[in-house]
Amino acid sequence: MTTPLQRARDAHRLTRTPAALDQRILAAVRAPSRPAPRFPAWWVPAFTTPVVLLLWFWLHQPAAPVAPVLETPFPSPATASAQPVPAGDPLDAPQRWSVTRELPEPLASLVTLWWPGETGVQSLLDETVAYCVASGVQVSLRSDFATLDRRSEMHLVMLAGRLDWNVRYLETSELTVEALGVVYELSPGRFSLEVGRNQVTLEVEAGQVVVRAPREPARTVVAGSRYAARVAASPASRPAWTSEELERRLEAFAKAGRHEQAAAFIRAAIPQVSGALRESLLVDLAAIYGQHLHDWDRACETLSWAAREFPGGALAEGVSHLRDRYRCN
Repeated sequence: MTTPLQRARDAHRLTRTPAALDQRILAAVRAPSRPAPRFPAWWVPAFTTPVVLLLWFWLHQPAAPVAPVLETPFPSPATASAQPVPAGDPLDAPQRWSVTRELPEPLASLVTLWWPGETGVQSLLDETVAYCVASGVQVSLRSDFATLDRRSEMHLVMLAGRLDWNVRYLETSELTVEALGVVYELSPGRFSLEVGRNQVTLEVEAGQVVVRAPREPARTVVAGSRYAARVAASPASRPAWTSEELERRLEAFAKAGRHEQAAAFIRAAIPQVSGALRESLLVDLAAIYGQHLHDWDRACETLSWAAREFPGGALAEGVSHLRDRYRCN
């Protein structure tokens, strides 16, 4: 019995292919083989780099701010006007949270001026900090400088400057602040005091302040009101400056690099002193103008003032030396 393979061979034994087909097959076999086409190696970064950059920008694009919706019952227009508005600190009122609202600024650092039992004069030079003058009572500087004198735990004297007062609570039963003979009885609230040449200005933002001026009935200044107390200039209402106190304050200005404020302080103190202390302040003022502020005109003007007022003073030689140094006429 023949196998299928044998039968196939027998069937194709006499089969012949055309000569043309044989030639085509032989030519195809003898032709050199060509490698399959390949893409150049640079196409990978050229394609993937833009894709990665677009994906990065898309992922880092800030999303639209979304504020959560709080289910808070709102009163109807008819009942809204009848409801009382609670009085209090607006900072304590609850506020809606939102991711778009900026974070609150950090609180200013707190500096304690007097510890329990301490008294004396303190100079306020930094407007970026809050000063604690008593338990629950803080002040912030709103001028070049300010001066406070603590006479007792219940009585402060404001000698110069402008301060914002924040009275959160009072530990003592009574706390008063005196300025140019005008006494202010403090109570929880916020207000500002500014001591001028012959006037003290009070502006109340929250709470109330009782004002007791000489030869006038006591009055209560409420929130949103302003009261200016005019006082006649008198030697008794001026602070008694000493050379040690002036030197200490000028040294504090120099360490802080606040030469313009030091010049303003000397200009305010010169009318309140006399004699050798006045001459010394004039020379110090001229040196500040010339050495630190490079204001030669004002330095020469101050030196001329000192030479006219103290022609044979103890510092006359120093005045002459500075005039030559600053090339004054």
